[in-house]
This record gives sequence, structure tokens and C-alpha cells, in this order.
Amino acid sequence: INSMADAFFSSEITQLLQDFELSGKESIVSWQPHGRAFRVHDRKEFVKTILPQYFDLSYILFFHRQLNLYSFRRITFGIDRGAYYHGMSLRDEPPRCEGMERQRIKRNGGRKRYSTSPDPNFYE
Repeated sequence: INSMADAFFSSEITQLLQDFELSGKESIVSWQPHGRAFRVHDRKEFVKTILPQYFDLSYILFFHRQLNLYSFRRITFGIDRGAYYHGMSLRDEPPRCEGMERQRIKRNGGRKRYSTSPDPNFYE
């Protein structure tokens, strides 16, 4: 994937979240109150209408894979459980997403090691 495709995926996520915030459709997907992570609230509606429109995808697992390839992490505990975050993804600073790069997939069968660091607490 080239840098143009990298910018496309990250800008689509940002655009999606901005569109839904402005249109009042935050019941499907939205930023968390702190603006550092987003959460899909209505998975069924997200798959039916959002994935095809914004990402040309038809399965939530494909979307999760793309998020993983762009180094988004899923929060597993606390208030933000189920939300996704990335260090360069901030609600009020969309241009920061342009620096996100897709991770290369290793062809030697090795798996990427996931971080064992604790989930962040964006409320502190």
C-alpha cells in the first residue's frame, strides 16, 4: 500500500466521525468524550450502511483488520472499553491522521507482537 492509500484510509475514518458528529448520527459511531478514541455503538447499522459507503468493505472483520494494520489499539477495560485509539488520531486535529502508515505484513509467517502495555486512561 502506498502513502496515498494510507492517507485515504485514515482520512476516511476522520471524515466519517466528523460527518456523524455534525449530522447527529452519533448513535452508530462516535468519538469518545475526550476525543482520543472512537467507538462503534450500533454494529449492525455500521456494517449495513457505513462500511460500504466510506470504506468499500462488507464485513466488520475486514474493518477491524484495517484498523490493526494502521496500529489502532482496542481498549479492553474501563470506561472506553470497546473503543479504538491511535496516538495520531485526535478529534480536533484531523491533519495528524495524514501521518499514519499501514504496517507491512510479514511474509515469513511471523506474527506481529501486540503490546502488553495497559490501556490508556484518557480521563486522567
